[in-house]
Amino acid sequence: MKTPDPPAPRLRVVAIDDFALRRARRYATLMADAETRLPVDAWDTREADPTITWLHAHPGIKVVCRDGSAAYRGAISVGAPRAVQVSDRFHLWQNLGRKIYEVVTAHRDCLPDPDDETTAPRTPGGVMAARTRRLHAAVHALLAEGMALRAIGRHLDVDRNVVRRHARAATWQEVAPTWPRGDSILAPYQGHLHRRWAEGEHNIAALAREITARGFRGSEATVRLYLTSHREALDAGLPPPAPARSTFEVTQLMTTRPERLNEDQRVFVKHLLAHCPELRTLHAWWVPSGTSSPRSAPH
Repeated sequence: MKTPDPPAPRLRVVAIDDFALRRARRYATLMADAETRLPVDAWDTREADPTITWLHAHPGIKVVCRDGSAAYRGAISVGAPRAVQVSDRFHLWQNLGRKIYEVVTAHRDCLPDPDDETTAPRTPGGVMAARTRRLHAAVHALLAEGMALRAIGRHLDVDRNVVRRHARAATWQEVAPTWPRGDSILAPYQGHLHRRWAEGEHNIAALAREITARGFRGSEATVRLYLTSHREALDAGLPPPAPARSTFEVTQLMTTRPERLNEDQRVFVKHLLAHCPELRTLHAWWVPSGTSSPRSAPH
């Protein structure tokens, strides 16, 4: 404890971001030295005034890396008007992913076997869904009464950005969390199993070892259950059942480097792009012809 603190670094490039003290209700701000990647300060709000004060006390800052927050953007403009503001890579990729998700959602009728259960964004049930529905209804009811977003946040004890998302959403499902549906862990390897079975390899243990080498993390028993329950289709040389793909899953496939997709996933993407000109245009921008990697995100 008697060891003196190290000398304060001379800050030139810093990164600012918020973090939750109480999710969706109370947030704080963290300032980090972008060159050493070490935190240098924090305060228990993400309002502009403390950020302006901090920047005034550190006049040597040349570059500030931030997210898309209007509060941080305005604070940096006032507190360090000569500093260059740059967007951080995480939020650029996150925003790009959201936009691609919106395009996929708009064209979900192009997905194979479209129906509400398999192509609509899946949302959690139970308590979380009920809470999202209630909050969405409350926000729109107060908006109809003419209340401002900031006032609604104070009235409902909810962060203003959360209120803004609900206010912009026509339905509560648009703001509910999404995740990929719980398809079998064997789904990416079914095509390989069917091909190998048609080639005459009927040793289940050997087939399990083959797909394990390709990344399968399940057990031999899972492989055995699948092969025995699909024995008639396997013996008839039929292809595996086409997996239902949610918009979340399709977005993941669209934004994954082609060399990282397995064969079944590549076949699915190729089939999808052949049937949807809009997604084909999007994918052509994302993965230009003649390259194996997506375009680099702007800095």
